Amino acid sequence: MRHWRIPALALSLATAFAVVIPLAAAQEAGPYRELTTIPIPTWANVDTTSFDIAWVNPATQTFFLADRTPPGGGIEVIDAANNTFVRTAGLGKMVGNIPSPRGGPNGVTAVSPVEVAAADGDSTVKIINIFTDEVQSISTGGENRADELAYDPTDDLLLVANPREDTPFVTVIKVHPLGIVGKILMPHASATGAGLEQPLAANGRFYISIQTTDTNPNGEIDLINPQSLTVERRMAAGSCKITGLMFGLGGRLVTGGNAECSSVVDPSSGSVAEIPNAGGDEVSYIPSMGLYAFGIAATNTLNLVDAATRQTVQKLPIGSGRNAAVNPVNGEIFVADGSIKAVRVFAPIVAPDGKGK
Repeated sequence: MRHWRIPALALSLATAFAVVIPLAAAQEAGPYRELTTIPIPTWANVDTTSFDIAWVNPATQTFFLADRTPPGGGIEVIDAANNTFVRTAGLGKMVGNIPSPRGGPNGVTAVSPVEVAAADGDSTVKIINIFTDEVQSISTGGENRADELAYDPTDDLLLVANPREDTPFVTVIKVHPLGIVGKILMPHASATGAGLEQPLAANGRFYISIQTTDTNPNGEIDLINPQSLTVERRMAAGSCKITGLMFGLGGRLVTGGNAECSSVVDPSSGSVAEIPNAGGDEVSYIPSMGLYAFGIAATNTLNLVDAATRQTVQKLPIGSGRNAAVNPVNGEIFVADGSIKAVRVFAPIVAPDGKGK
């Protein structure tokens, strides 16, 4: 495990924050501290919040949050370079907070500098201009919610998952102009809600994590060809009931999972290693720090894991938050916390061994 060199000034600042912010007193010593919170104005006077995927567009340093809370839902937009709230895009133009499996928005990702794609509860994908609120909508043809999605900017393609159908499926969508390319049925994936999870674009293909399948009841990762509309490869993913998916150290596939563990899969060999005390709906990688970030609702903590040793180096309290998203430009981590109706921002105190990685 690395030894984190924290200068005396940084320690003094951390002590000061522990006095000013009561929650910070529970933070463990480590490479990160809670920097600030960003209130979400549209959550005012709302008793029950509901949000799903959080994501940072590194090209524009913009944080997006799929928020089902306002009537009709919306995409919360935050300037991740300056940690300021910008606006709620598409407010009232989605399904909102209705019982699963039909709530939305769910998955969210940028598809241009001014547009986000959001998967909605009526089995549609909506392309929203984050400044004008212009909305384009296209149906994936399901009965229940469209959920996680990923975007390949090279081919201008989205892959979106419908996990709650009798036969789960994924849909390939051309974004500009908006149109359906095709659908891939995934009969091997469970339709109980523990099925299709997070896709990830890679070199003209998409990977997708699946919590449980016919041959891999503890989870697998499928490689999808969006041109031929086929599943090219299926890889077992350990025993952690995988959820989110991200490229990690050495190009390995790192998953979310249950609160006990998550998986690291080498796509070249198919070998699997597990990360103890990690999981959650999403996972983020911070290359400059050599860390994975897991927001875990079951433990109300942000767990930071050394990517090389796969050991947890710090746990930070996040209230009722989950789904950590990272700004790779400065290494800051964002976690939406419904209990305080705000987004918590965590910042590096110092890089590993006194330098970036």
